[in-house]
Amino acid sequence: MNWTEIVIHHSAELDTPAFNAAAIKRYHTKTLQMVDMGYHAVVEFVEDDWFVTLGRRWYVAGAHTIGHNRTALGLCFVGNYSLAPPADGMLAKGAEAVRLWQSLYSIPLEAVHKHSEFNATECPGKLFPWVQFLRMCGGK
Repeated sequence: MNWTEIVIHHSAELDTPAFNAAAIKRYHTKTLQMVDMGYHAVVEFVEDDWFVTLGRRWYVAGAHTIGHNRTALGLCFVGNYSLAPPADGMLAKGAEAVRLWQSLYSIPLEAVHKHSEFNATECPGKLFPWVQFLRMCGGK
């Protein structure tokens, strides 16, 4: 794939102590009948640490943002960030993933988007600190 952008999401579900990426994959494949999880990676908190779990393979189109699945890598933060903002540690771990993708695929910071920029949704949540997150991804 020729990745030119990154789209940031939230799961809109509370983060549990287990690896939620497995539950997201199960929901996408069993309930929504997708071939895999729609996101390329998931950021979550498990057993006192932050993790980025790989989702859909990076050479396969996503299933996360209508009209952008062939151009955008999808990163999902587990939690509902319309109810409370994500922890700084979660933002930092997600920013690491974004910086990796930016480096691998020459994606500029201007091409990192909120899901809500493209579809009628609050995603990644009304309380997601977008400006702070972009700074962590290398912005000013």
